[in-house]
Amino acid sequence: MTSPTSDSRTSVYNRKKDVNIFLTDFGLTVVAKMGDRAHEMEVELDVELPSMVIKDIRGKMIRIPRKICAGALPTLKQAVGMTIKRGLSVKMEETIGGKAGCSHLTNLVMEACYCSFQGVYTKSVEVAGDIMDEMTDAEMMRAFITLRPQMVDSCVAYSEESGLIKDARKLSDTDKVDKLIGRFVDAYAKK
Repeated sequence: MTSPTSDSRTSVYNRKKDVNIFLTDFGLTVVAKMGDRAHEMEVELDVELPSMVIKDIRGKMIRIPRKICAGALPTLKQAVGMTIKRGLSVKMEETIGGKAGCSHLTNLVMEACYCSFQGVYTKSVEVAGDIMDEMTDAEMMRAFITLRPQMVDSCVAYSEESGLIKDARKLSDTDKVDKLIGRFVDAYAKK
């Protein structure tokens, strides 16, 4: 079977998502927007660092196919208190999805949660300063899994079977690893 060329295809549907992450005094605010021909929605999540706990969530349904769809907005508050970690998508589907929720809104919340880790990385670089430039991949991963053990087995890169995690587990703590962990502990103890 051959793949169609761009000349033989006609686009019949398009959905766009946009996610912006803002550093705040408590952690992150993640703003996710989605739009297609029938929907325009936005969610805002306040995420506490380093715990990754959703502290607040707000949503807007700007364009929806039916008025009844807006009835799903109150279910968003059930996400407050959840921790962004492995297994969250099932928990979200059970609480803000299903017959009382909206699959599009649930998907948008999960997109915001997935993207929140990019904000965590940005904050991590800020807290770490120049020490990360001096560290090997194994040392950085050792510090990462010490600080965020819930990430282990969350994807192929962080799988216990991956070379990254295996190398990090073999490594004894080093002065650089201890220094990096210390910077994180100090940064969040000041909150």
